[in-house]
Amino acid sequence: MTRVLIAEDEQLASRRLVRMLLQCNPNFEVKATTTGVDDTVKWLVENEADLIFMDIHLADGSAFEIFTRVEVKPPVIFTTAYDEYALRAFRVNSIDYLLKPIDAEELSSALKKYEQLAGGKPDYLELKELIRRAATGKTIYKTRFAIETGQKMRFFNSTDIAWFRADNKIVSLRSNDGFDFPVDYTLEELDMQLDPALFFRLNRKFIARIDAVDQVFLMPKSRLKVVLKPDTEEEIYVSAERSQDMKKWLGK
Repeated sequence: MTRVLIAEDEQLASRRLVRMLLQCNPNFEVKATTTGVDDTVKWLVENEADLIFMDIHLADGSAFEIFTRVEVKPPVIFTTAYDEYALRAFRVNSIDYLLKPIDAEELSSALKKYEQLAGGKPDYLELKELIRRAATGKTIYKTRFAIETGQKMRFFNSTDIAWFRADNKIVSLRSNDGFDFPVDYTLEELDMQLDPALFFRLNRKFIARIDAVDQVFLMPKSRLKVVLKPDTEEEIYVSAERSQDMKKWLGK
């Protein structure tokens, strides 16, 4: 049985979630439902769960206070009515979330993601900082990727990634140690989500991290030839229109 804790201050929402969970998988056992920060912390100190559903706004404060008062060991699926900036923060750190009112199909998808975590756990303290930054209107860039590999998920920080390549509509990342993994983003989406101080769109096929740029050659007609590490197995050219932006990006 999978032991579940639900932290939710709305009784109707809590009861509905219990019903939906059991419909998705009868092997889920809801061990307790809490309504606030204090009783959730108390329960976690005295008990164990395999999975937590947690509303961000609880009866006596923000759910993020819980993470500063007790070690949260199991994965958490947040239930929230947060705005687009907060949702982007969840995506950045590969946090599962469900937007209220909870949809059965989205719940099922989140549970499948939980099953694939295989012991991994997102950085909840980093998420708290991202939410704080989102509230001030600061831009939040994608810093973490969750990649499905067989029956497991692997996690990559942006600093673990050398470059992204698009090939026949399939986009993959190459890790610093030279391995390729598919990602569920287009280059256009990545270009919008990655920190422009660290990543640059070289052309229609490549986005590179600044530390992966090994050599740059000045070519005729103001173009640039770029050599990346690890090697891309193909020549990369930056157009004249992009070359000045790339030089500025490199600090020239």
